Amino acid sequence: NETIGFLLDKLLAAYTEARIIISDDGSTDGTKELVRAKSKHGPNIFFLDRAAKPVHGLTASVLDAIMLVETNCFIVMDADFQHPPEKIAEIASKLNEGYDLAVACRSKVPDWGIHRHLISAGATILGKLRLRLTGAPQCNDIMSGFFGMRTALAKQIIAKDKNRFVGEGYKVLFELFKFLPPETNIKAAEVPYVFGSRKTGNSKIGIRHILCFLKALA
Repeated sequence: NETIGFLLDKLLAAYTEARIIISDDGSTDGTKELVRAKSKHGPNIFFLDRAAKPVHGLTASVLDAIMLVETNCFIVMDADFQHPPEKIAEIASKLNEGYDLAVACRSKVPDWGIHRHLISAGATILGKLRLRLTGAPQCNDIMSGFFGMRTALAKQIIAKDKNRFVGEGYKVLFELFKFLPPETNIKAAEVPYVFGSRKTGNSKIGIRHILCFLKALA
């Protein structure tokens, strides 16, 4: 929870009308206590405790949070500052212009080594091929974890296909693209950004991440 407090302060200062959902998958680092303490001073903060849920994973956490959204649009982002909060306004602006989906696409990832770049490039190629086979729409960065979408459209997809999502997986945007209704004439916008440095901890791609993605390709 070393960064969540700083992120909440920054979001509340910059976006005073925003409603914030923190989807927590049963962490034991004090995140729950910190967020609930913050919520006493910011009524627009909601803590989603998923500790007792049968499926744990980033995708499952995001889908559950989306189903709680009451605004017309929502934005998904990580809490480690790799997704710059100042880009939220640009994503929201695209949605307000009438786009159904606005994806923050990584134009540069300065901290990654060649191995990580190769893994990401391979996943992107496979993902785009999968979407092309079914005629699904896509964008330059289908692996992005930073995006905004119209709530009604996302809820329609989740209500119909939630059991087909790889809940323990990590690529929510890719699966939302995958399950878009074929007849949907979606308007997607892209917002370029520089992928930030992780403030705490390490990001590692392991065999579990790879297997989950391969499962999502099916």
